[in-house]
Amino acid sequence: MAYPRQNAFVRSIARVERAAWRGVFSPRLGLVLLIALLLLCVLGGLLPQLDMGSQSGSPQRDALRARLRSRWGPAAAYLETLGLLGVFRSRLFYVFLALLGAVAVLRLAQVASPSWVPAPPRRANSRVFVWSCEPLEAWQRVRRALSATGQRVVRHTVVADMDLGAVRGTGLERWAPGLVYAGIVVLLTASVVEWGLGWVGPQVELVLGETRPLGSGTSLSARLEQVDLVPLADGTPGRFDSHISLLRGSALVRRVILGRERSATLGGLSLYQLGFGPAVRVSAQTGKGTSLRLQQMVGDRSPQRVLRLRFSGLQQEQLLAIPDADLVARVVYYGALPNLGFRGRVLHVQLIQGSTGQSLAERFIDHNDRVTAADVGVDLAFEYAVSLRAEREPGLPVAAAGAVLVLAGIVSSLTWPPREAWIAVRQDGSRCVCQLSVREADRQARWALALAASLAEAADG
Repeated sequence: MAYPRQNAFVRSIARVERAAWRGVFSPRLGLVLLIALLLLCVLGGLLPQLDMGSQSGSPQRDALRARLRSRWGPAAAYLETLGLLGVFRSRLFYVFLALLGAVAVLRLAQVASPSWVPAPPRRANSRVFVWSCEPLEAWQRVRRALSATGQRVVRHTVVADMDLGAVRGTGLERWAPGLVYAGIVVLLTASVVEWGLGWVGPQVELVLGETRPLGSGTSLSARLEQVDLVPLADGTPGRFDSHISLLRGSALVRRVILGRERSATLGGLSLYQLGFGPAVRVSAQTGKGTSLRLQQMVGDRSPQRVLRLRFSGLQQEQLLAIPDADLVARVVYYGALPNLGFRGRVLHVQLIQGSTGQSLAERFIDHNDRVTAADVGVDLAFEYAVSLRAEREPGLPVAAAGAVLVLAGIVSSLTWPPREAWIAVRQDGSRCVCQLSVREADRQARWALALAASLAEAADG
């Protein structure tokens, strides 16, 4: 009784194996993987990514995480737990990439090897032809019919009492799917090249006249020379262009203009403008016109004659010390205060005596103005700060080549659709039974109808 069980088990394994190979070579599997990757890429593009241009524990990453939590509340923690704030570094993204790469390599091997044809699908459309001839003559008729329709037998095998043959087209349609999967392999190779040789610099914030290095991956520094702000009809910022000088040491290398959809390249380095935000230029003078030194109370505390303050969604308040006048300036930025009649950006400025803590002056200003206290005038002027990032992207040309291959493969597949069929010939007494099987989706295709007509005509040959 053990033998029948063993045979049933072996047959079950064989069925699972055939089903697995059908699934691997099914176009639906590649389509599902591509759609899944596309959805992940869309999510990665719509949601802010904590791993783009910042390392774990960096101030930029912590600031972005805090902004997301203040804006979205508990949802930000759930999104981060699910990995949606780091899509392109998640295990799920890598798993889909690996699966798509494996399927693409197998499909390329199938295209390159004429005899590597999957088994007929379970839901195949079959036509049966009965001829009064020997199997050898039956295969001669089959080959003549295939030759007349531009096809050939690429694999011939014998199973039990049947001769089986796998059929493929001989024209350009044979290579069209290969272009698609070759393009996918090239695209995945581009991601490997980018991962190994690419570089993403830190986010660099600049105000007018400020110079900062672009990161350890390059010797270049950037200085913000000018900003062009084109408002929309409602007064909100529309197009924002920044004029940047790229420096190597003190030598000017190149001047570029960056915008929302405008980047610049230099020697394999790409420079992007990530965004812009409010900034305020602050200076102080005595009544006699003597310039006073200013000093930030948090961060860089080096004394300067002119300070430029940046404001973000988190840090709306800045404190400045004017040591020579025993003053502390408290500056709070608001995007708008409609309750007080300010529909645009506005500053709440307070001058406090450092030794006593007494408030000496307090004003709201929505344009460039001066606040005076104790014979000291503090000038405030509205400006903008821009955030930049430099990247080295050696995988972009490789990715472009892969995209061209995928597009060419899709166009070729639509123009010359692939043709696959399966033919079985079996001796039945003095007759031969020939069975033609094609995919259900191809039953009304011209090539399938032409092949069936040629096999039907072969009965009289």
